[in-house]
Amino acid sequence: MIWQIAHTLPFLLLMAAMIVGVLGGLSVGGLHFFKRSGQSRANTLYALLLISFSFTLLHNVFILSDFYGFFPQYKFFPIYFTHAFGPLLFFHVKCNLYPGYQFKGSDSKHLILPLLQWIYMWQVFFLDEETKRLFDRSFYNPFYGALEQA
Repeated sequence: MIWQIAHTLPFLLLMAAMIVGVLGGLSVGGLHFFKRSGQSRANTLYALLLISFSFTLLHNVFILSDFYGFFPQYKFFPIYFTHAFGPLLFFHVKCNLYPGYQFKGSDSKHLILPLLQWIYMWQVFFLDEETKRLFDRSFYNPFYGALEQA
């Protein structure tokens, strides 16, 4: 079915826009690592935010293009970082508003969900392909399900 949709002009335009978004996010994010103006910690956090957006968008490109159908071994490669968006944006804004701000131990609570998401994805990625097939849609449920809806 994806191939019937894939040959339509709106689908191809969507895919092109998404690929441009991935490339733009990766390039602008990469450039922010070397940006001299502004605060360097805030620039680094913004770069990480753009790169995490780009990788998550790339994951969606792979789903829509049926990349995972051709290469099922990469289906659960951990490039999906939705739980990192909030903390990265929070710390970017905080570092911009308060240039003297120093990270504290209590700030680590903001990193729990992104870290758990990253660990979960690596655990599923290293499973054999037969076990991965059992996960299918349930793989995303902790992230698209009740936890994200809350």
